[in-house]
Amino acid sequence: MSGLNRAARILVAIGSVVLFASAALHSLAACPRLSNALSASNLNAALQKPLRAGFLLVGWDWIVIAVETVTYDPHTSGQSGDFQRPPH
Repeated sequence: MSGLNRAARILVAIGSVVLFASAALHSLAACPRLSNALSASNLNAALQKPLRAGFLLVGWDWIVIAVETVTYDPHTSGQSGDFQRPPH
């Protein structure tokens, strides 16, 4: 494994950890605050439920993106896993 490939994998892992952490904060910490804010607002009840669902979907999407980036294998997609330098 080349040095650039190893560095790229480390950056992908760090990015995935950031996505997992942001999804957890978004879903666990901010969702109750959204519920409190919506119940205190004068927003129609028919619009409150979709807003809560969309808020949870954003956190779920971040989890799915993080899992996909961690489990991606370039060898199964027909691409070369090593960085190819262009010829001079």
